[in-house]
Amino acid sequence: MALLLFGLLLMVAGAVTMCVMEGRSGQTVGKRAVGIRLVRTQSPQPIGFGLSLGRRVLHVLDTIVCIGFLRPLWNPAHQTWADSIVSTVVIKTR
Repeated sequence: MALLLFGLLLMVAGAVTMCVMEGRSGQTVGKRAVGIRLVRTQSPQPIGFGLSLGRRVLHVLDTIVCIGFLRPLWNPAHQTWADSIVSTVVIKTR
């Protein structure tokens, strides 16, 4: 039981860390490595912690529906449903 709780704590800590990074700079370590950044659709500003957390929760719903992550293939702005709902877009930095 203790190991399960420890694993859950690590998962939550990792998700919060990613939301903080994405919210402040628009980049996680992985996004920085591949040269992309998450910004608001209206301006090139970082999205903040709240929208980053909401986007992450909505991506879980995208996964349950099993088609949300495929939407960028036919969406002109290459956005998932979560990106459309929170008004974000991923841009290249290089």
